[in-house]
Amino acid sequence: MKKAVIYTRHITYRQYEEPIPEQMRIGEDYAKDHNLEIVGRYADLCVEKQQYYIDFENLKNRCRKKEFDYILICTPLALGRGYNKIKRFENFISKYGIKVIRAYSKQQDLNDLLDALEDAMKYYKSKEVRK
Repeated sequence: MKKAVIYTRHITYRQYEEPIPEQMRIGEDYAKDHNLEIVGRYADLCVEKQQYYIDFENLKNRCRKKEFDYILICTPLALGRGYNKIKRFENFISKYGIKVIRAYSKQQDLNDLLDALEDAMKYYKSKEVRK
């Protein structure tokens, strides 16, 4: 049986995002349905614009030990907001033979896409205002 850990992150200012216990349940259900053994659970709560995620750092340290095969994430932005940040993490874990499994609904994808679009528009407008 393949081994997996669940990593969740809840950002308090995003009201549509599932809270940590619900994300854990989604990850556990996914693992059960796909015959994965859960060997760890990691969760970070982002209040305001917190930049340091303790459990994310613990997860990265455990990746180096090669104790599991997969990381289940239950919200699209659990690994970060930017494409480069996510790719950098995925490249890091691939050195240890670990893969990310996205265990979330398409509705969450849509919500995060709309949120990213809103952020981009705010950024664009702030640049326009400064000109």
